[in-house]
Amino acid sequence: MDERIKQIADHYGFSSQADMLIEEAAEYMVALNKLRRGKSEAYKNIKEELADILVVASQLRYLLGEDEIDKIIAEIEGESTV
Repeated sequence: MDERIKQIADHYGFSSQADMLIEEAAEYMVALNKLRRGKSEAYKNIKEELADILVVASQLRYLLGEDEIDKIIAEIEGESTV
């Protein structure tokens, strides 16, 4: 994991980054609504907001315990059927 992810997560802590994830998810929803309304810049904005979500989610994964989160992900992926 990128050391910057850990440094930022350690600096701000769980509560702050959990709130940040809510904010980024809200911005992602706004971008999706713009796409539905046919805005030309929507895909670029969706990509940017998804990147923000993934960065903050990585911070929370680190703060909550990467091994435990990865185990949960593996279980979910094992349940998935295509």
